[in-house]
Amino acid sequence: FPVQTLGKCAKMIPVMIWGYAINGKTYKIADYLVACGVMTGCTLFAMYGETKSSSAEGPSTGIYGIALMLGYLGFDGFTSTFQQMLYRRYSTSILNQIFFTTCFSSCMSTAWLLTTDQVPGVMRFIGRHPECVQDIFTLSVSSAVSQFAISYTIFCFGAVTLESVMTYRQFISVVVSCFLI
Repeated sequence: FPVQTLGKCAKMIPVMIWGYAINGKTYKIADYLVACGVMTGCTLFAMYGETKSSSAEGPSTGIYGIALMLGYLGFDGFTSTFQQMLYRRYSTSILNQIFFTTCFSSCMSTAWLLTTDQVPGVMRFIGRHPECVQDIFTLSVSSAVSQFAISYTIFCFGAVTLESVMTYRQFISVVVSCFLI
């Protein structure tokens, strides 16, 4: 958990690179230094301990994990920067973007469930545990509120500010988990 979460702290750098490539945005050298400093600090923290679980079996998947993390950083940095471009260039509203993003996500999730033949299992689970419907509803509302907060931050303050807030949140999450474990 700490390695994965702290790996996400490097997201400011891809966002800045995508911001330059997509929006033509320039940043001061101090901005790049802060982003590199945050990434370096988080990397040093992550390298302090063992990254493989003592109960893990099989070959090491470190290179595969790094490749996945780099892909995640690149695509996630692109997404927030592209949203910022849509807000600025086409004057789209926050609710408009949330609506279409949610519709696309719902269609993709439904298609995945249907093509992997998991719908009957889901229905059986809900039938056996009807109390989970309240949890599903709560999770859905939380997701919608979170998506609104993310979109609002991108709309008002930009993608780099969002990544700064997210990095701070992730770092606090790791620090708290280190003390609780």
